[in-house]
Amino acid sequence: MLLPNAKAEAAMLEASMGEPLPPVRVIPNGSPRPTAGEPGSSSVGLEPGSFVLCVGRVEANKNQLALILACRQLDVPLMLIGAE
Repeated sequence: MLLPNAKAEAAMLEASMGEPLPPVRVIPNGSPRPTAGEPGSSSVGLEPGSFVLCVGRVEANKNQLALILACRQLDVPLMLIGAE
């Protein structure tokens, strides 16, 4: 079974493999929002929902620059976590 993160990713896999795929189920990335005091709640002085968190490799095709510019324009704190 293939577990892509989006329908578009499933379509790209199907197009690139050139043969029937095993069963596919789209599983979006994400996690439930922690409440204050729970493990995983904000430990950097920002309440959950008051900032944008972007986790992943920093690379052009992920367009983190657009995210940086949007957060700057909206005056919303941004945290980037990931390797170059």
